[in-house]
Amino acid sequence: MERHALGSQTFVPLGERRFVIVVAPAGEAPITPGTRHHALLAVDAGDFVVIERAAAAVDCDACRLQEPARVVPAGNA
Repeated sequence: MERHALGSQTFVPLGERRFVIVVAPAGEAPITPGTRHHALLAVDAGDFVVIERAAAAVDCDACRLQEPARVVPAGNA
């Protein structure tokens, strides 16, 4: 899992592509700077554009999960 304290990322599929977004709960707003997320998980082959801030400082804090996690589709938690 990784997080970006100073900005956010956007993943844009180029064409019709299925992909999975995995995030961890973070405070009141679910998708904000500092929210932990997994890297892009593409279901279908294809290209994606990743948009994020550009700066001199690296804005990515990565960590490994201590235990396996279960992925629950939205609305089924």
